[in-house]
Amino acid sequence: MRLIVGACFAALALSACQKAAETADVGKADRAPVPPGIDAAPHLKAGLWEIVPEGMPMRVESCLDEAVQAEGAFLGQSLDRRNCTKSDWKQIPGGMAFEIDCKSEGRHYTSKGMVTGDFDKAYRMEADVSGSENGQTITARQVINARYAGACPNNMKPGDKRVSMNGQTVPIPDGRPAG
Repeated sequence: MRLIVGACFAALALSACQKAAETADVGKADRAPVPPGIDAAPHLKAGLWEIVPEGMPMRVESCLDEAVQAEGAFLGQSLDRRNCTKSDWKQIPGGMAFEIDCKSEGRHYTSKGMVTGDFDKAYRMEADVSGSENGQTITARQVINARYAGACPNNMKPGDKRVSMNGQTVPIPDGRPAG
């Protein structure tokens, strides 16, 4: 379990990872509204995105549409930015700079960095992340490369993710009601 939590932090650490079991029970009506500033974040082309953190044997595939992103998903990652008290985005040449502060389920994370790319075919995120969980402080330099992989496969719906690590793939459903 620590490996999974560590991998979530390392690969997706702009906020807390959501556990699949917890996510599966969460309906749209239970979700908080999206805070101001989130709409300024870049939106990705709808479809399947492959997200690869540098220096880790891990890959995340994320099926996105506009509705998933409007609800708080960030750049196809397992993040829910509705738990963020700060979400500042500014245009820079070739992309955007950001500063985020999020709390969720006893965890607190801050992240400052930049995202570059065209957001239709690919993007690259570089960020300095710090956080605390269970009284422990964690800091990391994150570099994530992502590419558009085409339409979502038939066995995935918008909001679903698949995490592949060490030869194993784990599906993570989004938990939204069908329809």
